[in-house]
Amino acid sequence: MSGRDWKAFDAEMRARVPELVIELMGKPTFRAGGEWRWGRKGSLSVVIAGARAGMWFDHEAGEGGGLVSLVARVRGMSRSGALDWTADRIGMAGDFGIRPYSAKPVTHPVAGNAFKPCHASVAVRPIGDASRLPDPDVTNHPAEATTRAARIWATTHPAPEDHPYLIRKRVRPLALRADARGHLVVPLQDADGHLHSLETIAPDGAKRFLAGGAKRGHFCIIGANPAAITEPTGPILICEGWATAASLRLATGYAVIAAMDAGNLLPVAEALRSRFPNADLVLVADNDAKPGRHANPGVEAARKAALAVDAHLAVPAIPGDVNDVFCAEGAEAVAAIVGRAAKIATPPPTYPAPFIPAPEATCTGRSGHRLCP
Repeated sequence: MSGRDWKAFDAEMRARVPELVIELMGKPTFRAGGEWRWGRKGSLSVVIAGARAGMWFDHEAGEGGGLVSLVARVRGMSRSGALDWTADRIGMAGDFGIRPYSAKPVTHPVAGNAFKPCHASVAVRPIGDASRLPDPDVTNHPAEATTRAARIWATTHPAPEDHPYLIRKRVRPLALRADARGHLVVPLQDADGHLHSLETIAPDGAKRFLAGGAKRGHFCIIGANPAAITEPTGPILICEGWATAASLRLATGYAVIAAMDAGNLLPVAEALRSRFPNADLVLVADNDAKPGRHANPGVEAARKAALAVDAHLAVPAIPGDVNDVFCAEGAEAVAAIVGRAAKIATPPPTYPAPFIPAPEATCTGRSGHRLCP
């Protein structure tokens, strides 16, 4: 097959037909179960799930075929060009002539307190017949995404230190991987090491989560491949994005968890507190302060999570995230932010105002004496 894994290519392409056809032609005019239609009268139909996923037919022109031929038709490409376009979108471009980045080994391991070594490999929960394609009503189901995430992760290679995004953020790969397109691949796992989803980061910094992947409560351990986490030997720092987490790891040597966004800080913090009841957790916030805006989503989310799990809170003194500080002021400034982390005082309890029933209110004078017999 000239180095091309057509079986894996076909399986991944079929699993991602919905997102591919939307990128190709925009949102459908009609959706009818496992078939979507485009055009004023819905003359172009595409099967989006099941054994025939990707098959299309133009009822006006009387033409049809598979998804690659549709790509060629819509974008005016040759079949080879359409294959490359499709392969690029599903993370398998390396099999179709696009040269991947060359990986350089990491020669400077990070020292300091972190999780104890754990050598377990990526674990994926059994979901029955992995070859079964999604039904129309459960397209991009998390279980299907889990299988796709494991397949994609298995085809990646160690990320190179000269990747444009890493250079811009001034960090090292720290066990990160890259796909054939040169996109960084960030694994999202649970506390037991099960891989649930992925985030990809393009060289220009554009980020995208795996369609259908479960993000809530899942995270990336910086500097380690997906594996069950064990008792840490020091504090556990929890923050939003991967670059912020990498900066914290390089500056402190502590165990660092990337929750990926502000909305996931609380679920991740709760999962870690459940796993490690006595651990020293530190929520490191993004300072999202902006002129003219009273709300600060990054600090508010981190503060809420810290209160919920009895953790410390660390916040950059100026607007921006820790990676901004790392790039502008260096590792010592980042370590100082963590060093200033403090517990949040629990707000005093509030009590409802006393309630006086209506009869008593009407029978009481200003002096407080009852006026009614």
